[in-house]
Amino acid sequence: GMVDPVACIGCGECWNACPVTLPNDFEEFRSERKAISVPCAGALPNVPWIDTEHCPRYTAGENCSICADSCVFEALEYDQQDSEIELNVSHIILATGYRTITPDWLEDIPTRDRPRILTAPEFERMYASNGPSEGDLVTEDGCTPSSAVILVHPFDMEPSVLNTLYSLKFVHYFRSKLPEIKLTLLLDASYSPDPLEDPYHSGWTELDEDIHVCSVPPAATGGGVGVPVSVPFESHEGPGKVSADMLIVSCGTAPSNGTIQMTELLELESDPSGRPLRPDQFSTVRTSRPGVLVAGSASGPAGAASTVISAIAAAGRVLSHTVHGSV
Repeated sequence: GMVDPVACIGCGECWNACPVTLPNDFEEFRSERKAISVPCAGALPNVPWIDTEHCPRYTAGENCSICADSCVFEALEYDQQDSEIELNVSHIILATGYRTITPDWLEDIPTRDRPRILTAPEFERMYASNGPSEGDLVTEDGCTPSSAVILVHPFDMEPSVLNTLYSLKFVHYFRSKLPEIKLTLLLDASYSPDPLEDPYHSGWTELDEDIHVCSVPPAATGGGVGVPVSVPFESHEGPGKVSADMLIVSCGTAPSNGTIQMTELLELESDPSGRPLRPDQFSTVRTSRPGVLVAGSASGPAGAASTVISAIAAAGRVLSHTVHGSV
């Protein structure tokens, strides 16, 4: 809020001028943002918002107007108030996604203390050309890895097709940027999915990499500034240990806060985690309440392809109601 979306052209002068620096949660706290910023690069509309929890104008009552003074289009409106908009609709599609869960053993280690250990979302941002390292696979302590380990599954929580898909993708990421890197992949022996639920899991057999199927969750040590990572493991071949410059850790998934809030608000039947149930065996998008549909990972972990399919199915349900008068 506080920025006129019509007058603003997204030039960035306001956040460049802002003196307040904060950890950037979109970049998994591996870079910084300002108290006025856009949610992420490429956000639409490309209009910044003021974080009133950290802006001194709102937290300390200071008469700071640096961002407004830097805007030649006079788009800043400090006295702007939130407004409510009431819409009458025939359907609601929940596409509120999911959130990731860091494994327990990694949860209590601050990001700054583990530059060589990255969660899957952190590695995604490292690889991104608009990420904190501008796409270079270089750790925060300046290491370009010659070796890396990928924990393909979160081990201490429920794995999913997402873990398979992004771990396979990460192999491609490494090979595209660092062709000579030595990769070791550790799989969870307890994960043996139905081929229809995870048809990609068989893809591991086609990789020419060092792969071990682990019978117990690996426990990594090291990974601090200038310190390689050591990962002992138990596999079908017996005990082993691998050391590497970098470790990529898969994450578990849980319903996003938005998913939980909307499920409660709309009084939908849900599973114990808070995701809406899909009781209709003939539909992958219907919920327990007529007119409320669900798409993507709002109802459980889903890859890009199945997310698109469910979105099309939900849109089709809405359109069929419009044309034929019923769903």
